[in-house]
Amino acid sequence: VIGTSAHAATFDATASFRTIADVNITDFSDLSFGQEVTGKESTTCIVTAAYSAATTVTGTLDAASTGCTDSGTNMTAGGFTITGAEDAAITIFMATAVADNFNFAPSGNFNDNATSSVETDFFPDSNLNVSFDGTNAGTLAVGGTLTITTALGASSSESIGYIVSVVY
Repeated sequence: VIGTSAHAATFDATASFRTIADVNITDFSDLSFGQEVTGKESTTCIVTAAYSAATTVTGTLDAASTGCTDSGTNMTAGGFTITGAEDAAITIFMATAVADNFNFAPSGNFNDNATSSVETDFFPDSNLNVSFDGTNAGTLAVGGTLTITTALGASSSESIGYIVSVVY
């Protein structure tokens, strides 16, 4: 009806938008189980990770460990800064990593770096749903359980890769 009126006009309007910032992950501390893992078959070494400050995490030897003789002085937690859109909800996923003679199940916590400083624990092979809560960054402290499945030789240096996955 309006288009057929002698006093009608049309205008081609445009709606615009911009997508949110990319999620970025920066490693500031490498996870290490120390230098005194026994390497005995069927033993575990457990690092408990904790958030201390925006770029400071700590790793301590868990008393349930059966395969570490380290007092914890050579252990370090993995530390990551995760950035993205302010107040955005994110999902963090870390899967158990498997090597020929051992495996690693990551665990630890995420801190939103906000004034309220909310920490949320995470476990291997599970989604962790958190948000930046008034900030655009958070800190991920990573420890976990190293399980020796086949005996390792003395004085061998070992490593295992693991993936930190973060999505909106």
